Amino acid sequence: QAGQAQIIDRVEPDKIPMIEADPNLGVGRAERVESKWLTFRIAKEPMNTLKLPQAIAHGIDVASIIENIMMGSGEANSPFLTASHAPDSFPTYAPEKAKVPLAGAGYRKGKGLRELTCHVSVGFCPKTNEYGQFIVQTLADIGIKVTLQTLEVAKYNQMLFGPGAGDLFEQGWFIATTDPEVLLSSLLRATPIPTG
Repeated sequence: QAGQAQIIDRVEPDKIPMIEADPNLGVGRAERVESKWLTFRIAKEPMNTLKLPQAIAHGIDVASIIENIMMGSGEANSPFLTASHAPDSFPTYAPEKAKVPLAGAGYRKGKGLRELTCHVSVGFCPKTNEYGQFIVQTLADIGIKVTLQTLEVAKYNQMLFGPGAGDLFEQGWFIATTDPEVLLSSLLRATPIPTG
């Protein structure tokens, strides 16, 4: 609008109607392979039990995040890898179902569970603070108390890769392919990929 740029990316979804209303501007939409997810510090109590991450996964209303916070810009993941790999493998929002693994982990209605910390970054992806706040709210509804820490990217990366910091991390990655090997090998491979 000020004439200082020809192209911008990662537009805040609530700014799109304003841009579209200006005859001198336009919005282009394209499918991307970028994905956002919540990771767990599983080497640290109490995240080192499978049941607590299961409860958290069923306690987050992803559809509401997409519809109300991202204003339809995006879609919910359904498999962990690709749709052809495991089309129904991803946990869905089910607050009553979330209470079962929470109780199984020894934290019925959240009793005895310490307050968790969730880190989100700002300044890179739109609405991370807003959907971080929403995640905290929906987890509180099932008895899991979480403190949100909103960090600039450099401090966030320091916390993410620091030993023992935080319990939950909002993460994301843009890769130029839908091949899950690219993402998984970069995160999990212990030895270099053979070349030749």
